[in-house]
Amino acid sequence: MVGVMQDVAEAHQRLHVTEARVQNNLSRINELKQEAAALLASQKKTQTTSSDTTAAVDMLIAQPAPTAGGPRRGGVHRVSSDER
Repeated sequence: MVGVMQDVAEAHQRLHVTEARVQNNLSRINELKQEAAALLASQKKTQTTSSDTTAAVDMLIAQPAPTAGGPRRGGVHRVSSDER
């Protein structure tokens, strides 16, 4: 009878250790779920920003190219000796 009581006491202690591990694992799972949700939200925000940037670049590309005789952007127009 004493042996059975010791076995029950040991099993009870192992049960408490196992329950603590399960609780820690569940807490970690919840932390990971929160991290995953934050990463997904961040990724969606980045994709939105990327698509906005892509749309802006596409709009710039769609603009007609400046003509050879048209005004130059930036820089200085230097007059050659032939143009003087």
